[in-house]
This record gives sequence, C-alpha cells and structure tokens, in this order.
Amino acid sequence: MPKRRRQEPVAAAETLTTNQVIAYNFARAREELGWTQVEASDALEYYLGYKLNQAGISSIERTFDGERQRSFTATELTAFARCFGKPVGWFFIPPQSMGRRWVDPIEGSSWMRAHDLLGLILGDPSGWQSFVERISELLSTDSSDTLYALRAAFFDKSTTSLSASALEKEIAERRRVVQLELLQRAASPADEIIHRLAELVRELESTTLVGLQQLLENDPEKAKGLLDRKPRRSTRK
Repeated sequence: MPKRRRQEPVAAAETLTTNQVIAYNFARAREELGWTQVEASDALEYYLGYKLNQAGISSIERTFDGERQRSFTATELTAFARCFGKPVGWFFIPPQSMGRRWVDPIEGSSWMRAHDLLGLILGDPSGWQSFVERISELLSTDSSDTLYALRAAFFDKSTTSLSASALEKEIAERRRVVQLELLQRAASPADEIIHRLAELVRELESTTLVGLQQLLENDPEKAKGLLDRKPRRSTRK
C-alpha cells in the first residue's frame, strides 16, 4: 500500500482498531449461531484451554463500542475461528457502513481505511501465488498431513490425490466468485442493456452462413432448430 501523508487530525469517532473489528465479528458470529454469552463461554473453553466466563465474553464484545479496549492474541483468534466455524480472515471484515473509517494506528504515514482490510484478507494475485507456493512446499515435505487439512478446506472428503495445480485452480475459482459478486454489485442498468445487445448480436451472427456453419459444428441441435424455424409472414400490404 503506498504511503500517504495525513494533513489534518482524525476524530476518534472516525477511526476503528483491528481489535474493534474482531470484537464486532465475534459478537456477530455468536449471534448467528443463536448462542448466549454463557453458551459461547462454554463452547470456547474447549478451544482456549481455559474458562472465559460471561464477563470475559462481555468484555470482548464491549471492545467494539465501549470505552475500554481489549487486545486479542493470535491464540484467541485461532480459538474464535475454530469455535464459530469461520475462517480467521472473516474476523477482520469491517462492520457495515464503516469501511471509510481510518484504522489505528493513524500516526505517521502507514495508515489505511477499514475497507482496505479486505485486501489483506483476500490478497492480491502475487500474494495468492505466494500462498500457493508455500502450500506446495508443504505438499512435498509434509504430504499426508497437508493433504488431510486441505481436503477439509478445499475439496470433498473422498479426495485422495491433490496436486499444486489442482489447489491453484480451486483458489483461483474462489477468487473468481468474489470478483463476479463485485461485478454484479457494480453493474448498472446500462450494463444490462449492453449484455442483452451482445446476446442479440450473437443470435444474429448465427443466422449468417458462416455463423450457421459454426453452429452446426458446435451445437447441431440448436442449428437444426434455427433451420426448422418457419419465417414470419409479413403483415405489410
């Protein structure tokens, strides 16, 4: 991320800490499961290795909008992910309508907006390539253990063989799904019109001799349907 210089002080209400983001998502994950704070405490004990009572759960969730901030360790974040069945990165997704807030620390020049956390979660193409390379290393040095873990994350449990290329293809497909969702959200009515016009052009191309020949080769049934279609009678006199 390029370094930028902040010109004016930023109000506290316009900022978020990563701890606040994690706290927000902790509460959201608990509510999605319909758990009370006591139930969440009971479930977490297995993954944390110690009992975090209701007051402890409450202190986690109050970190989001309370006065006192609680810091989270990597061990706790891992336990949250295992307990709630969410990817670790899920806990860094910014709350709705808060993507434009600055993320602390905002002093100096290495600062960013909350929505930039998505870039850190998903990674850019070079970052994903590095991810694949690291897992490929594990597949060559710790094959059975790595395969066991990846089957649960990427593939059906019946998968017995897994190559680096298959893994890269699966990761690329997941990135494509995210990109498609972004494109669909950004599409305007004009985009839909252009899409329909493109379909019409393709349909017209199939009625030419060259287009019909290609259609006969690629989709004989559709070509037969076009040939069997009766021409419309003109209503003009």
